[in-house]
Amino acid sequence: KDEVIYISEDLFGKNILDGRYKDLKNLKAIVTIGVGQVESMKELFSGCESLEEISTLSSWDVSNVKDINYMFEGCSSLKDISALSDWNVSNVENALNVFSGCSSLEDISPLENWNMSNARSISGMFSECTSLKDISPLSKWDVSNVRDAGRLFYFCTSLENVSALGNWKLNHVFNITALFHGCVSLKDISPLSKWDL
Repeated sequence: KDEVIYISEDLFGKNILDGRYKDLKNLKAIVTIGVGQVESMKELFSGCESLEEISTLSSWDVSNVKDINYMFEGCSSLKDISALSDWNVSNVENALNVFSGCSSLEDISPLENWNMSNARSISGMFSECTSLKDISPLSKWDVSNVRDAGRLFYFCTSLENVSALGNWKLNHVFNITALFHGCVSLKDISPLSKWDL
């Protein structure tokens, strides 16, 4: 298991991918075909700390997926997530800790057009993304159904500016515990003054 550095496989007919590649610590590249009608991808790459190459994920049909909890948690080498830019995540309800611990991740612009309108939990989604500075791609996210946004940017130690979140409608949220805990570079949260909590 520890020796796996490359995976190429046909996932045709697989609709539950929970934990499929979990803790393959040396996995650097994944090449897949035939991914459609997937319903759950929880913990799919969790703990894949060497993972860098995910470009074939761009062809995945994730329109039925409801759960992406912990999907890339601990993928500390992952920098390029451009493959996710056209993902239809409109049915995703659970997005807990998706990129938690992705300490090399700087550019989240591929997530700019994600439709998060059905998301209930985005707790810890970017926690410990210590290289993340620019969160402006999240400015257009519809978070109006989010209940839990706790620890969302927990220990994002490079994060300086949160003005992109100024227009977020968090009127259904019940948990924002430790939202910016450990964000030691963050100086001004006044852009969030319009939040109706």
